[in-house]
Amino acid sequence: MAFMKFGVIQAMICIAFVTAVDYSGQDMRGQSFIGMDHSMSVFSGADMRGGNYYGSNFSSSDFSGSDLRGSNFNGCTFSRSDFSGSKFSGSHFRGCAFYWSDYSGSDFSGSEFSGCDFSHSKFNGADFTGSYYYGSDFGISAFNNSDFSGSEFLGSNFGESDFTDADFSGSTFTSSIFTGNNFVKERS
Repeated sequence: MAFMKFGVIQAMICIAFVTAVDYSGQDMRGQSFIGMDHSMSVFSGADMRGGNYYGSNFSSSDFSGSDLRGSNFNGCTFSRSDFSGSKFSGSHFRGCAFYWSDYSGSDFSGSEFSGCDFSHSKFNGADFTGSYYYGSDFGISAFNNSDFSGSEFLGSNFGESDFTDADFSGSTFTSSIFTGNNFVKERS
């Protein structure tokens, strides 16, 4: 274990393999996860606000109903995880892999996504109001009934996705890909 000082914040760095831990409902506010393997762990209902996540693996984990507002995610892997009903508002995502996951009913309002891979995921009923998307991949995903109002899209891929009943009012699109998408319900 090593201690590093980042301004006034001290963080304990422990490079470890800690798979399959149950953190359900725990108060983990302000925690830092740096270079850790927490794959197949359970964070359901945990309060993880203001956390810092750097280069860690959380693949195949359960974050359903967790609170991750105001957190920073850098170079982490959260693939094949359940984030349904989670809160991410005001968070920053940089270079992360969140593909093949479920974010249905989650709140991403006011968040920023840069160079992330959220492809092949479900975001049905998610709130993305006032969010920013820079060079991220959300292709082949489902965004049914999601709210993107007031969001800005720059160089991001949303190709082959389903946006049935999604709200894009007041949004700005620059050099983003929206080919092969569905924006309307099929009539029977």
